[in-house]
Amino acid sequence: MAFAETNPAASSLPNGDCGRPGARPGGNRVTVVLGAQWGDEGKGKVVDLLAQDADIVCRCQGGNNAGHTVVVDSVEYDFHLLPSGIINPNVTAFIGNGVVIHLPGLFEEAEKNVQKGKGLEGWEKRLIISDRAHIGTYPFVTSSNCTVGGVCTGLGMPPQNVGEVYGVVKAYTTRVGIGAFPTEQDNEIGELLQTRGREFGVTTGRKRRCGWLDLVLLKYAHMINGFTALALTKLDILDMFTEIKVGVAYKLDGEIIPHFPANQEVLNKVEVQYKTLPGWNTDISNARTFKELPVNAQNYVRFIEDELQIPVKWIGVGKSRESMIQLF
Repeated sequence: MAFAETNPAASSLPNGDCGRPGARPGGNRVTVVLGAQWGDEGKGKVVDLLAQDADIVCRCQGGNNAGHTVVVDSVEYDFHLLPSGIINPNVTAFIGNGVVIHLPGLFEEAEKNVQKGKGLEGWEKRLIISDRAHIGTYPFVTSSNCTVGGVCTGLGMPPQNVGEVYGVVKAYTTRVGIGAFPTEQDNEIGELLQTRGREFGVTTGRKRRCGWLDLVLLKYAHMINGFTALALTKLDILDMFTEIKVGVAYKLDGEIIPHFPANQEVLNKVEVQYKTLPGWNTDISNARTFKELPVNAQNYVRFIEDELQIPVKWIGVGKSRESMIQLF
């Protein structure tokens, strides 16, 4: 069982605590304990109760304006930043990327509680603070949450109301402005992609940087959002290439790293491992069914599906609505 706790900072919404019961086929479930009024409902006590059977206790948002009181062996412990379930010596306590952390306050809080009793002894060995304080390649990110979680918070709807989650993926990769771009092609390939794709920012008019498709980035996006299907756009822009490369892994110091780096400095240093696929060198803009695509174009789509383990539902081969091929 894993467990998380939340407390919105200066929010009009009820604050709360969350937790995750044991694994089920297809992934873990999260048990959420929410305050249903305006705070001070006794969430800390419920968290402490549930944490007795937990492996992981998490806090997922809020700041040190929050307050929880837990009484153990007649000792009263006060928590503001630390997940109150950390009082259980058998759990790993995790502070997630949604928490606003004031480090001096965190250490002061821990020290005060250590002096009260034995409940927090060894806390520093079982506390983990997320290195993903911002989802994306901070600071080169937008100010709002663009993930599926942002849909719930932005619209005020419960997560169980989320149905299909469609990820829109360009058949290559682009980025506007500065920021890490491992598969960027700062050469004639990038120029050809930019010219053929007419890659200019709609808002700024700036040229977009262009490069090969990056599956490491897409796997990270899928991990966060849980795409149920993909829309693969601008496949026709690749018509001119006899060979097409796809980034399938990152290497650091010659070793493959198993994840998308949270650290911008690391991301700037990675070497991309590519898979080279044969191009189709044929105009596909008039194709209206999957079968009408050249075999190599079909293989490109299937390769993406196989690597990401996400079905492609639409394929874009032009600008018009009619140029979106629907597969299912």
